[in-house]
Amino acid sequence: PGLPRYQEAAIKANWGIIEFLTDFGNQRGLTPAQVSLAWLLSLKPWVVPIPGTTKQAHLQENLLSTSVQLSAEELRQINEFIGGFKITGERYATPQPK
Repeated sequence: PGLPRYQEAAIKANWGIIEFLTDFGNQRGLTPAQVSLAWLLSLKPWVVPIPGTTKQAHLQENLLSTSVQLSAEELRQINEFIGGFKITGERYATPQPK
C-alpha cells in the first residue's frame, strides 16, 4: 500500500528530476525547492503553490523563491526537461474493492 510514486523503485526512477533541479539551481545559487516554486509561479498567474514545511529556514527559503525571475530560456529548459521526463508510479493508489 501507500502512494505508488513514493515507493523505492519509483523514487529511484524519478530521481532524475531532483538531479536536474539541483544542477539547474546550482548555476543560479538556488535550491531545488526554489527552482520548483519559481517555475510553478511562472506557469500561470492563478497557480498558487502551497509548500509545506515544519522548519523556519525552509519557510524563508520558499518565500525567497517569489523573487526569482526565470528567463524565457531558463523556462524553456525546465519545460523541455519536465515535458520529456517519464514519471514512474501512479500518483495515487488504486482503490481497493470493499
